[in-house]
Amino acid sequence: MDGSPHLSQLTDPILTDRTIPARLSGLVADLELDQPRIVALDEIASKARSRGLAASPRNLAWRLTQHGWLIPLRTKGMYEFVPAARAGVVSSGDPFVELRATLKRRPTLPVAVAEDSASWLHGFSTRTPDRHVLALPPSVAPPQALSDCRTVHFDTQLDPMVIDGLPVWRPETLLVMMAARPTAYGDWNNVLDWLPKAIDRSDSSLIDRELGGQPATVVARLAYLFDRADRANRLTPLMRRGHRPEGPVYFGNARRGGSYYRRFNVVDSLLPEVTPSGNTNY
Repeated sequence: MDGSPHLSQLTDPILTDRTIPARLSGLVADLELDQPRIVALDEIASKARSRGLAASPRNLAWRLTQHGWLIPLRTKGMYEFVPAARAGVVSSGDPFVELRATLKRRPTLPVAVAEDSASWLHGFSTRTPDRHVLALPPSVAPPQALSDCRTVHFDTQLDPMVIDGLPVWRPETLLVMMAARPTAYGDWNNVLDWLPKAIDRSDSSLIDRELGGQPATVVARLAYLFDRADRANRLTPLMRRGHRPEGPVYFGNARRGGSYYRRFNVVDSLLPEVTPSGNTNY
């Protein structure tokens, strides 16, 4: 041993086998007190100054990394803090850790968790997407640190809401997107399990705002989704929005055919087939 104190000597109670050099003990104690998910170099610099440490922030970050208290991230100048209570020098497993780091570095970046990932963060879907989805304007290039995520562009009328510190599509945006681009959404097999909950948590006036500028085909698909979710009591505002589209409205790939739902003039090839009165194969 190099005489470095065990962290349990610094903060009590702490369960860890990691040790730190004596000169860094105060810095680690400060991090343990704050419990940040993400640590930026400028935060390390500020804490170092308050502790009278003359080493550069990068050197301190490197040393904390070597001793297992920080994990470098792809986002420049950002690190994940590994608290002593965690079993070993392992990441938290947060799938949005790089997004958190990116937003800490670029807080005005117009990004939002979208599509399947939004339904998962809202607690609607229990299935974790194979690849998380982020929405960005077409004019904004996704940061390289977020390349593990799939990037989509969708012209939303509503600002995202915040869930666990992250900007996330509102339920109203999610529902309208699913009606506007049904083939872009991933996990249709399980949608009917959570769709009623998503509709119940949506606001009719916000749905109306999000539908602004969308064609009648989107309204028809959304009304169809409400009906499939057994939420016919929420249909009236939608049905007042416009005329019934001419010709069939395809909910899925037009070449695949599907089941025809006469009330909404929708041909569905995505949701599980049902055979209520008036519906026929198309």
